[in-house]
This record gives sequence, C-alpha cells and structure tokens, in this order.
Amino acid sequence: MMEDAFQKWCIEALPIVQAGVAGQMVQHKGCGVWSEKTGAGLGSNMSLYRIKPTPKYRPFTLEESGVLLNQRIIRTSEPHNLMTIFRVEVSHNGFEAFHRDGRCPGTLSRGYLVESCRFADTGKPCGVLVEGEE
Repeated sequence: MMEDAFQKWCIEALPIVQAGVAGQMVQHKGCGVWSEKTGAGLGSNMSLYRIKPTPKYRPFTLEESGVLLNQRIIRTSEPHNLMTIFRVEVSHNGFEAFHRDGRCPGTLSRGYLVESCRFADTGKPCGVLVEGEE
C-alpha cells in the first residue's frame, strides 16, 4: 500500500507529539534559529520541528582544568556540598584542587567533575559543551 501525504506527515509528526506529551522541550526553527515551541499546532513542514537535544559535555583537559577551575565554586552531587577551588595543580590521575587555606581535599578526576559536579553560579556541568545548546 502506498503512503499518502497525510500518512507521511503523521509518521513524521508522531515523535514530536509524543515528546510534547512526555513533557520534553519541542523546538521550532524560524528565521534559521531554534526556539521553544509554545503554541498549539504543527505546520506541514516537519523538518522545522525537533526535540531539543540534551547538551553533551566532555571533561576538561588537564590544561583547561587549571584555567577554567581556578577560583570557582562547584557543587557536587551530594546535597548541600559546595567546594571552592582556589588553585589547581595537575597530577597523574586528574588534578589536585586546593582550598584558599592551602588544604587539598584530594585528587578529583576529570570524569567525576563532568558527571557529578556543576558550577554553582551557572548550574552547568564542570566540562566543555560539545553539542546540544544553541
């Protein structure tokens, strides 16, 4: 049986509608820019709709860690746990993060930072964005 135009549109629209039902962010492309879809209804050109991609981060390189983590406050995955990183020194396993008073709580791996820690001021993961936010 041959697909008609309406059936083809339904097949293309279904994932977008399902994402909306599930509470995922649906975006519409207008004037070359993706923005949040707020109103009801979909147009006929489904290539102008997408499910907002989940941002993906990679760990900092050791060199980036020294520059981007100095004098920053990070929040770990443990509740109410803030850590102020005053100085960073590269080690063979990751880096040593030192508090203002010179204490070192231990070596933090780059993987642990991107998976379990967020910057306190922005709420973003402690890593470098590689895709997903525009």
